[in-house]
Amino acid sequence: LDYIRFPVDDGIKYAEFPSKQADDARERWQVLLPLLARIDEAVKIPLGADVFGLTAFNFGDDTVLGQRLHEWTRHIEVFSPMLYLYAMRSWARGNDNRAFGLLYTGISQMRARVGPTPVIRPFVQAFVKSGDDVGTTFVSDEVRGAKSGGADGVLFWHPGSNYKMLFQGMNVEAKSLVPFDTTERSRARSEMWKRVSGSSQKTSVAGTKSYRDGAHTK
Repeated sequence: LDYIRFPVDDGIKYAEFPSKQADDARERWQVLLPLLARIDEAVKIPLGADVFGLTAFNFGDDTVLGQRLHEWTRHIEVFSPMLYLYAMRSWARGNDNRAFGLLYTGISQMRARVGPTPVIRPFVQAFVKSGDDVGTTFVSDEVRGAKSGGADGVLFWHPGSNYKMLFQGMNVEAKSLVPFDTTERSRARSEMWKRVSGSSQKTSVAGTKSYRDGAHTK
């Protein structure tokens, strides 16, 4: 799932939401949660969602996107926060190894909130945009940060689908960092699905490969 959020762009104060009733006092996350529940009920398979990068750091919904992740765990099994270094230029500016720090801090804080059972597999940057995101070392720093923070893997993104830098990095420094060890989290996921398999209407996935290695997204 993608773009399950409210708009927060410039000029949004002029937007109108015709379906909103005058007496509707719900916060944005309270509007989106029933939507996820309906999707969950209708699809009946594990669901994954791309989420805004800042949600990895913020408890609740400080960004007013409506993405309150610890509430989403009722319906979402896989989270992919978009942790692109170029989009967070002010984060830890001037510090060494910002790529590692961004991934480690974001994933570890997110993991502390959503717990061990959801798969966390962030989108990360596979292109050069500034002075500290160049070369194969940048790739390995991202992978190392995600792994150390408690992720189950990473998803690399390049807007032009040119993955030369990624391939070079995965053949050198980052090669020894994969696959991620998800043994403990996989055990927790299997236990959870054993508990709910009798009553849940989802397709039972306890013990399947997709949940053992965190490789399944929708």
